[in-house]
Amino acid sequence: MWSVAAALGLSTIMLAHAWIFEAIRYGGAAYLMYLAYKSARSALSAKDAKMTSMTGSTRALFSKGLMLHLTNPKAVLFFGSLYSLGVPADSSASSLITVIVAVGAQSFLIFHGYALLFSSKAMARLYQRLRRAFESVFAVWFAAASVKVFTAKLQ
Repeated sequence: MWSVAAALGLSTIMLAHAWIFEAIRYGGAAYLMYLAYKSARSALSAKDAKMTSMTGSTRALFSKGLMLHLTNPKAVLFFGSLYSLGVPADSSASSLITVIVAVGAQSFLIFHGYALLFSSKAMARLYQRLRRAFESVFAVWFAAASVKVFTAKLQ
């Protein structure tokens, strides 16, 4: 959805009104720092993370996942940047459709791959054993990404 929105004009709006891009960029950087803080707290916590199963109808679970993605500032920033900085302004409609389809296929494979991989009991047990190491790496990565996004010089 963010890819289509960006292809249909979000990136143009962001280029025409740089303050919108900057607001989203700073919001994304702040959100990444918040994730770094949460990951660091989790890594420093000795108590085990609760593993809960997602319950509900297929439609309700899909809606939860969709809302998570649509409210993710990193997704907005990524797709806005992809089209405003990575796709030439004079791209043809067929080129935009190709990018949308390619990004959609990649997203489908990644999201479904994660869902299948991380819904297995073996992966849940492995995560429980390595949780603190994973969360430490995530904390460092999120903090570094936040600093990089915040300090990036845009031209």
